[in-house]
Amino acid sequence: MTRPDHMKDDAWLDADLARLKDTALPDDDFLARLTQDALNAQPRPALASAKTPWWQQTLDIIGGWGGLSGLAATVVVGFAIGLGGPVQVDSTLADLLGGGVLGDEIMFAMEFDLEEG
Repeated sequence: MTRPDHMKDDAWLDADLARLKDTALPDDDFLARLTQDALNAQPRPALASAKTPWWQQTLDIIGGWGGLSGLAATVVVGFAIGLGGPVQVDSTLADLLGGGVLGDEIMFAMEFDLEEG
């Protein structure tokens, strides 16, 4: 309720509370019917569905079969890198990215002769 302009401070609140104090409370029969109607309107609990197996739950967590195949590929690559060691990984990665040093035989074959002087 908005405060009337002619009532300042808390006089409007005191007037509203005094008016509400004189109103009658609802009877017990009405409250019982209201409670019963509210209980009837609530949805009934659903039956518990069949429990999903643990492996299906795990598969759903990682993203299905696509996630499982990506995880398997990552494990295989990680295992291969782990077996190869850091030296082989560095040289192979440098060759793949084009940062490796070309041998002289490749340079001569491509006619990149080194000239001195």
